[in-house]
Parts: sequence; structure tokens; C-alpha cells
Amino acid sequence: MRQFAIGDIHGCLKTFRYLVEDIIQLNPHDHLYLLGDYIDRGPDGKGVLDYIMNLLEKGYKVIPILGNHEDMFLKAQLGYDQLMAWLFNGGKATLQSFGIEDPPVSTNRVILNIPEKYKIFLRNLKVYVKTEQFIFVHAGIDFAVDKPFLDKHSMLWTRSPVIDKEKLDGKRIIHGHNAISLSHIKTMVEDPETVSICVDGGCCYKDRYGFGNLVALNLATGELVWKENID
Repeated sequence: MRQFAIGDIHGCLKTFRYLVEDIIQLNPHDHLYLLGDYIDRGPDGKGVLDYIMNLLEKGYKVIPILGNHEDMFLKAQLGYDQLMAWLFNGGKATLQSFGIEDPPVSTNRVILNIPEKYKIFLRNLKVYVKTEQFIFVHAGIDFAVDKPFLDKHSMLWTRSPVIDKEKLDGKRIIHGHNAISLSHIKTMVEDPETVSICVDGGCCYKDRYGFGNLVALNLATGELVWKENID
């Protein structure tokens, strides 16, 4: 059994499929941890969700975790301010992938004509997952708060968490959210003292030097594999 963790996909379906099917060559015995931010910014958020849901329906052991962009999407349906916050953070690309240009908005009400199955799928995502060796979370765990594993906001949004190695019980945190260069990711993975590893290669930022990579970490070997953005 192999185990992989993939960072923020952000609507880059072609890149995601290539990484999973051609580079990793995922099989039904593997475990694939997805660290959130499947939608927004990239061109096909709907397609990414469809692909993940299809893998699950086929019996693949895919463990998707909630990202801050999925959380914003769910909150966007609560009111105008929440909708504007989501659109400002790349939600328009996701709406367009569902064939929606401008969602109807009235006083304190937003109507997103997106099939309910997507909303149900996202509502049921866990904020973090623990195994014997790892904690998988979108942004990180902030041990500066009294109950870090109840602090949903930090797990979705933090960029500089306080790490308490004693409370990790020997586990390493694997997360995304904070896009970094491929060389930076390699440095973190290769350093045995690093207990919080980011694997967000900034796939949607293909015009930025050192970014534009969708990264997967082989959790058993520490090997990194990646695919440059082809979307």
C-alpha cells in the first residue's frame, strides 16, 4: 500500500489527472490524501470535484479534506457579503465552470444554481485527519490556542502556526494553503527536524517563477513527484 498527499489543486483538472494517472499511477490499494482547495482560481473547479467524487465511487481510497476555498463556497450561499468575499478570492472561475456567470442576488439572499450533490459532498469533508504518523490538514495546526483541534479557522486559514512538538506525539503535519516554491518544499521534506511540511506548489500560479506545480508527497519514501501546470 502506497500513501500520497497532494496539495492545493485550485481547479487545475488536467494537471491533477495527469499527476494521478500518469505519474503516481494510482491504484485501488493506495491511499491518497487531498489537502483542500479543489476549486477557485483555476478553470475547472467543477471538473476537479467530479473527478474526486468519481474516484470515490469507483472505490479508490481517496481522503479529501476541507480547504478554506470550499468553506468560502459554502458560506457564499448565506448572503451578499459572503458571496463577494468568495468571488474576490477566485470563486468566479468556479461559477463559470458550472456554467454560471452572475448568480442572482437579492437582499440577504444568494441563489447559486449548483447541484445539491456538490454542496453535500463539501459539507461532509473533514477539517483534519490523523493517522499513526501524520496529521493531514489544509493550513496547519496552531498550538497557541487552548484546543487546537477544535480551532477550525486556524486549520483552514493559518499561515504561521505555533507548533508544539510534544503535542504531536511524534507525528508530522502535512498541509497546503501557503503556496511555496518547489525547491522550498524539497528542503522541508529533506529536513528530518521539520515537523510541519507544506506541499502547496502554487499550481494555479504558473506565471510565477518557481511556482505552477501540483505536488504529491510519497509518505512512505519521502519522495516528491509533481506536474507543471498544463491547464
